[in-house]
Order: sequence, then C-alpha cells, then structure tokens
Amino acid sequence: MSPAAPAAAPRSATPSEYQPRDPTAGPLHQLLHQSLDSYLAARHARPPPPFVAKALRSYLSCGVLWHGFARFRCDDCAQSRLVALSCKQRAFCPRCVGRRMADQAKHLVERVLPPVRTRQWVLTFPHELRWHMAFDHDLTLAVWRIARRAIDAFYKARARSVGPPGQHDDAQTGSIMAIQRFGGALNLNVHFHAVYLDGAFVTQSNGSLRFLEALPPTADELETLLATIKARVTRLARRRGLADLDADAAGTLLLPGMGELYSDGVVNRGAWRVRTHDPRDPSAFARRKAHDQGFDLDAHIAVRAGARAELERMVRYILRPPLKEKRLTLHADSVVLELKTPWRDGTTHIRMSRERFIDRLVALVPPPAANTLLYGGILGANARLRRQAIRYERPGVTVTRRPTKSPSSTAPQRARNTAWAELMRHSFGLDVLACPHCGGRMRHVATILRATSIRAILRHQGHAPPEPRAGPSPPAPGDTVYEADEATQADLFEDDLSQAPRDDTW
Repeated sequence: MSPAAPAAAPRSATPSEYQPRDPTAGPLHQLLHQSLDSYLAARHARPPPPFVAKALRSYLSCGVLWHGFARFRCDDCAQSRLVALSCKQRAFCPRCVGRRMADQAKHLVERVLPPVRTRQWVLTFPHELRWHMAFDHDLTLAVWRIARRAIDAFYKARARSVGPPGQHDDAQTGSIMAIQRFGGALNLNVHFHAVYLDGAFVTQSNGSLRFLEALPPTADELETLLATIKARVTRLARRRGLADLDADAAGTLLLPGMGELYSDGVVNRGAWRVRTHDPRDPSAFARRKAHDQGFDLDAHIAVRAGARAELERMVRYILRPPLKEKRLTLHADSVVLELKTPWRDGTTHIRMSRERFIDRLVALVPPPAANTLLYGGILGANARLRRQAIRYERPGVTVTRRPTKSPSSTAPQRARNTAWAELMRHSFGLDVLACPHCGGRMRHVATILRATSIRAILRHQGHAPPEPRAGPSPPAPGDTVYEADEATQADLFEDDLSQAPRDDTW
C-alpha cells in the first residue's frame, strides 16, 4: 500500500484572487450605524414610510457575515469560504445596486440588444416636475410614454425618408429606458436614460428584418423634438393639476406620501460647497443636445455596431448606483461628498450635515413594486417582431420565453439572476470558486440563516463578534467652505450631463 500523499501547502494569495471586503469599515455603513437611530427618532412627527426605513436598516446587514452567509467547500482539501448575503435593495446600496447593474447589463448585451448602432438619450425636467415624478410613478410612466413616442416618431421618419414613399411605413425602433432618481450631488433628480437602437427595423419581402441606420440628429431637430416633448408634458401636467407649481416655492412644498423629505432631498438645504477656484469653461463641452426652460434632451453619445464592450459600458452607466463610497468622507458632524465631475464654477465637494445626507438617501428609495427599467418598441415584451430583432445577425442567440402563470408549464426560463461566480468572472475576471489553499474547486453546500448556527460557525472559524465601529475622523484641515445662497440652489448645474466622461462607467 503506497503511502498517503502529503497535503498541499497553502498557496500565497495573488492580486487576481477574490478578497472579500468588510462593508462595516466603509463610511456609509459607519454613518448609518452611528446616526440612523437618532435620525429616525428625530423624525417621529413625520416618519418615513416603512419601505424607506426597511431599506435604511437592511443596508446595515448587507455583506455582514453575522446576518447570514452562503458556505462553499473545496472537495479536495475541505477548505471553506463564507460569502455574506446582500440586502437586495434597489436604492443606494453600492453592493446590491452594483450587482444588479452588472447582471442586467450582461443580460441586455448578450440576450436583448442586437449588434446594431445604439444611441443614449437623456431627458431631464424642471425641478417642480421632478418632485412630483419622485412619488407619483404613474406620472413618471406617462411622461416617458410621451417622450418615447416622440423619439420613436423621429426614427420612423428617418426610415420613411429612405427609398420610395410608403416602402418603410412599417419601420420600428426599440429602446430600453432606466429611470434614475439621483443627481451628481446625490440629490433627488428623476430623469430618464434610454439606450435606443440608432435606426429602425423594416420588414423585407421575404419576411426577414433589415436595420436602417439613422443619421445623427441635428441641433435643430433636437430643439424641435424637445419642444414637442415639452408641450405635451406641459399639457399632461395641466390636466393633472400641476401647472401652477412655482420652482421658488420648493422650501414649503408638501408632497403626498413622503412630504417634506422629498423637498429636503432636492433643495440641497444645509449643503456647503468646497471650491478649487478653478472654473471650467463650458464651451469645451459642445454636445448634441437641446435645452428649454428646465427641459433638457441629450443625444450625444452613440456606440457603433458590434462594439459590445462599449455597449456594455453604456448600459452600465444608465444602471449605475448613485454612490461610490470612495467619494464619501465621514467627519465628526458632517459628511463630505466628492463630485464625480467638478462643476463649472470649480466646486469639487459638497459638505452637509449627517441628517441632510440621510435625507438624500431617503429620497432616493423608489416606491415598492415600481419598475425602473422599461422596454419599448420592437424590444417590448409583447412586440410581434421581438424575437427576430433580438436574433438579428446573431443566429446563436436564444430568446427566453416569458414565464407563464400555469404551474404545470415546462417552458424553459432564464434564471432570475446570473450566478454569483459567473458574474464575478464576467465583471472582474476573478475565479471565486478556485480554492485559495490547494487550487481545487469549491461548491456551494449550504446557506446559513439560523442565528445559532451563524454564531457557532463564525466563532469556530475565529471571527470576532461585531463591535461598535470607531468614531468618525476629525475634519480635514485646510478646507475652504462656504454656505451657498438658498435662492440660487435650484439653478445650479449639479447634474450637468454634458460633463460626463464618455469612458467612465460610474
């Protein structure tokens, strides 16, 4: 009998190996851990809705092993790996919204968007309309239907202008629109980011589809298109009794449901700006866009046909989380938020109290069961030619059937989410199922949710019980700050989309 083989020596970790992070060390977790209870106690007279309080509290358990985990085990050396569970919220959690972003972008690029040229359309609105769209999802959907029909008509007119009259009257385009609730300063700013097929599909005599690329919209066409959208949205607002709103009355505006909390998230009340005294020249950002009294339409960025990596970056951009924690600094009595792109007046950071910062998080939580990703045109769920459009020039792509209500149905369905290991490999090139000890393969063996089992396993593996986090850092020396005039806050370009770097996916 041959002697047993010696156990493999542990391998040293490499930068490409998966290294779990401790979310409790981040400034956002520390802020809510230290200030959430006092914030909710101070709001007892007008508490936030239960779904908002649930989102705030659930974040404190996101990624923390002591609140549950999945256990993976190596079949070769019995090495274990624990992966903490997530809160699965859709509002501000960088971990969960980032995962949703990566998962949806991968699905849309691989299984929905055909390899044709695409264009990003961005539509923003006056402040008074944003506030009502924030709590009235039906109003938001009605505004998007107006915008989508106008942009669809633009592409159909482009297609009808090709060839003899009447040849392309059946032209159809498609879109995927994401509702974003946040601005560059983490303020409430409901606006639309849509990825459009930059042209239209027409049906040929043999029943197959042909894609006609459209010429880019000119400045005059964008102005005309925006004027049409503005006029129709204004009529919609008048029918709903919203025509008399005054932007200057933001400080006293009371909205149903969320009340003053939405105003707190919009007006930047209590915010301080940190300047660099190096103003940016707005003329350096010539864009394909139009602006009219608070309405803004941008169609500058396009991705060429077949550029799937660039398309995925575009889709990630419209689905991105509102916050990157590395831009957040926690001080003793305030929070400093670094802007993604400096404002034209040189402002690089926003300083606000802890309460005002949580106000902004509260305003970013979408209503429950509100769909924030909408398909339109030929990409719509019930579109007759959707399967042909998705398979266009991609014969190997399979179209997933819609789930049926019959429990006995055997129709194949796509998994609701991409597997964690596959998503980590796709996004970061990490093989998270490779054993760090022997290089073997790990497999999922259990998901631990019972508190007694969680404590027993973590103590056995040497994990210390959670302790209160350290206090916040003192204010950074040398900061030059001033309090902005409240009357000018509404006109600030805090979410100037013309300054968004093209290659920045966040």
